[in-house]
Amino acid sequence: MRRPRSLTILCIILFGLSLFNLLGAVSVAQRWEFLRQQPLAVSPLYLAVGDAFWAAVLAALTLGLWRRLDWARGATLPAYLGYLAHGWLNRLVFARADFVATTYGWVAAVDVASALLVALSVWRPKVRAWFNSRLKSEI
Repeated sequence: MRRPRSLTILCIILFGLSLFNLLGAVSVAQRWEFLRQQPLAVSPLYLAVGDAFWAAVLAALTLGLWRRLDWARGATLPAYLGYLAHGWLNRLVFARADFVATTYGWVAAVDVASALLVALSVWRPKVRAWFNSRLKSEI
């Protein structure tokens, strides 16, 4: 049985998000002294740890989905929702720029649509069958 295309696309997207967060953590590390001197709402450590954490979580999910590990299918949607919630926490509590409020509607629409696509990708019958076929072959 071949890997469902929707799952392959989801893995590519999650891996891309993982790389994006890894680059964010590296960027904070490279600009540490500059960021410490800025009037930021949070410490650069918060930024670096948050990005590194999500890079690791999203990479683990990507690897787990790719290798057909059952825990990854069950953990993907809750982890993705946690990732989105962390973004909203940063936006609502720590963002200082005036224009951030003007983007709430657009960001909410994109987040809801992406969460629905992640949910559909991991709970599609083809994806469930693909994961179940691995379990049956191990018995």
